[in-house]
Amino acid sequence: MSLPPWEERTAARSGRSFYADQTKPESPSAAPGGDTHYRQSGDVQPIDLTLDLPHWKGQAIKYVYRAGLKGDEREDIEKAIWFLDKRLDKLSD
Repeated sequence: MSLPPWEERTAARSGRSFYADQTKPESPSAAPGGDTHYRQSGDVQPIDLTLDLPHWKGQAIKYVYRAGLKGDEREDIEKAIWFLDKRLDKLSD
């Protein structure tokens, strides 16, 4: 089973560096989580809330947090649901 496009970038889980095929961002605004769609609540960013959470939970929170602020709101909600569904599947095993 292949991963959906939004999950392919989480290469860190496979041991690859996040920046393996791109240059490391120079400025905070270019870093993951530094864009304006993640700054809806002042200085709080999803990474600050989710860093110590399990991956599936952090991803779901991130997509709900930014829903409608970056691209299509429906797509962000579907991405969050995808992660929650995967967790439910795991619990059913």
